[in-house]
Amino acid sequence: MIPAGFMYKEPIFAPAWVGAPEGARLHSLSGCISHYFTDYIRYWQHNGFWLFDSPEVLDQVAAKAQTNASHFDLLYFEVAETQFDEARSSWLPVTPDPSFPTSVRRPSHSTLLGHDIVCFSGGTSPECSPITCCGLGSTVALNQAALLETEARAREALESGLCNETEPGPFRIVSVSLVRLGDPPAA
Repeated sequence: MIPAGFMYKEPIFAPAWVGAPEGARLHSLSGCISHYFTDYIRYWQHNGFWLFDSPEVLDQVAAKAQTNASHFDLLYFEVAETQFDEARSSWLPVTPDPSFPTSVRRPSHSTLLGHDIVCFSGGTSPECSPITCCGLGSTVALNQAALLETEARAREALESGLCNETEPGPFRIVSVSLVRLGDPPAA
């Protein structure tokens, strides 16, 4: 896996239609359901994976946006070295957007929560996560973080065509790790 970066995400419980276990706290990379801490792209401090190289850079952007970071979960993401092109049914290399420097500092401590599948049709910023945004959790087992347990299970899901006809690919497998929990989500 390639270190991709950090993000503050809104702590929420997965809606029932996602198909996650009851009481699951949603930790998808996608900002569709669990929102990002702000419209961060306008600050132009993200890296080539359109995330942040360190929590310190993330905190600088949160301060500029006048956002209280303690209200958000701090997550760390790594991306698989290949992405799945559903049109060709093949795996292609993943590289960061060369327009932005990327020098991710791995966290000194974190807890792996699981693996997400995220579409990158624009080739830059993360888009939808078909397993949560399209409610595929009812057809594939999700854990308490509303994620797939293993990278192998994510690969199987993609190769089986589970995400075809949901969102435009290519699809990247992203590991999601918790660095710090934010304030408890509203029930």
